Amino acid sequence: MDKRLNSRVDVEHPPTVQTTLTTVNGLTLFKEETTITLNNLSIDGLSFSTDSELSIGQHLVLALPLFSSTNNIFGEIIWMQEKTTERTYGMKIITADFDYFHYMSSFEDYSQNKQADLVGGRQ
Repeated sequence: MDKRLNSRVDVEHPPTVQTTLTTVNGLTLFKEETTITLNNLSIDGLSFSTDSELSIGQHLVLALPLFSSTNNIFGEIIWMQEKTTERTYGMKIITADFDYFHYMSSFEDYSQNKQADLVGGRQ
C-alpha cells in the first residue's frame, strides 16, 4: 500500500549525477563528492541509489543539479535497501531551496488537477 501523500516523479531512465553529500552528525559535518542514481522525487521526499553508506535517521544535504545549477535538499534517511555494493535510500525532505519547491509544487498542482479531471470524467 502506497502511503505517499504527494505525487512523485518516477524516473524512467534514472540519471546518474555527481553530488556533494553532506552528512550531519550532531554538530559535525562530513562532506563527500559522490555519484548517485536518482530513482524518484516528490515535494516531500526522494529515492536514490549510491555506494555510500548512510544510516536510517541520518540527516544530510544533497547538492544536485536538478532545476537549477545546484539544488540544496536537506532531509533525513527513512529507509534503505541493500543489494550487493549498491544501496537504495528513501529520504524525507525537511527543507530545500526555492527552485526545488517551486518546480515540485507546480508538478503537484498539475498531478492533482489531472487526477481530478480523470475522476470527474474530463480528459
